[in-house]
Amino acid sequence: MTQLSAMGWSPEEAVTPFTIGETHVRYFHPQDRAAAENLAAVLDTVARDFVSFMPSP
Repeated sequence: MTQLSAMGWSPEEAVTPFTIGETHVRYFHPQDRAAAENLAAVLDTVARDFVSFMPSP
């Protein structure tokens, strides 16, 4: 989160009822794909498409 803040992003911590086993950037709206891919590249991980997730956040 420190790295993201230093780059101008505004990360927020989210508590989930399950463990996330690997680092990735999720995007839930098609228009967010490019930003998610750019952020994933910076973090040396992958962007994951959650556009079909229901209910959409």
